[in-house]
Amino acid sequence: MLERDSGRLVTIASAAGLAGSSRLTDYAGSKHAAVGFMESLRAELRDAGSSVSALTVNPFYINTGMFDGVKSGSPLLPIQNQDEATTKILNAVESTKRELLLPGMVYSVRVFRLLPRALFDWIADAFAINKAMKTFRGRRT
Repeated sequence: MLERDSGRLVTIASAAGLAGSSRLTDYAGSKHAAVGFMESLRAELRDAGSSVSALTVNPFYINTGMFDGVKSGSPLLPIQNQDEATTKILNAVESTKRELLLPGMVYSVRVFRLLPRALFDWIADAFAINKAMKTFRGRRT
């Protein structure tokens, strides 16, 4: 890609890469790493004057089966339909976006992170973020 000076790198991370939650410690840690990796990679590409671009996708739970049993505690953060999420991701790949957060409410995390930690935690609790995994079963075989 660098030799051709074209291409698009895409990482599917997670909303958990923006805000950790209970019972997702290892998963959130890996997704935070993916988000940071892509941020640094975009910086390197910009610094090199490269036309190669990068997209980070941070979805809330998607109904693929991976998170069977998870329940969203807020209608503002619905479990994402996999077909609709796939369409949005493919559209973002074909765009110039650097980031895609699904659903749109996840973008508010960027603002909420600026608040004092206690207030951020209160908001996460109000959206029942830390309760979602309590009913987690995982993919059935």
